[in-house]
Amino acid sequence: MIDFKNKRIYKIMCMPGEYRIIWDVMTEEPIFRNAELYEALAEEIDFKKWRNKYATKNKNLFQWDDDSIYQLKDPVNWDMVNALLKLNERLEDKIIYYWFDIDRTVDENFKWTHCPLSKERLIDLGPAYPKINSFVSMQFPLIFPSPS
Repeated sequence: MIDFKNKRIYKIMCMPGEYRIIWDVMTEEPIFRNAELYEALAEEIDFKKWRNKYATKNKNLFQWDDDSIYQLKDPVNWDMVNALLKLNERLEDKIIYYWFDIDRTVDENFKWTHCPLSKERLIDLGPAYPKINSFVSMQFPLIFPSPS
C-alpha cells in the first residue's frame, strides 16, 4: 500500500499551450521545468520528444478522428507509463502518476472503478483531492478523474 501521507503526489498531464507536463495533484498547479522531477524524468524518457508526440496524437484526434490517444497501450501512453514505473522506484518522498481518461464525449458520466491494465479496484484519494485527480491504480502509475 502506498503511504500517501508521506509522499507528495504529482501527475503527468499535457495541456494545450502549456509546455510544463508535471502537475501537483493537490493544487492542480504545474511545476517549473527546472525542478528536480523533470531532471529525474529525463533519465527515463525524452519528455520533450514525448510531449511533441502527444500533441500530434491529440491533433490527430480532431483532424482525423484518430482516437488512439484514449488507448493506454498506444505507444505515446505506454512509453510514459513505463517511464513512470521506473522513475517511481527511485523516488522516496514523491510519486508521479500519468493522468488518463476516456473520451468524455462518448460517456460524460463514466466512473472509473478499476484499473484498465491490472483490472484491480482503484484507490479513491478522497475529498481532499480535486475531482480531476480522484482515483489511482496500485500497480500502474495511473490517475483518473471522477465525473463532475
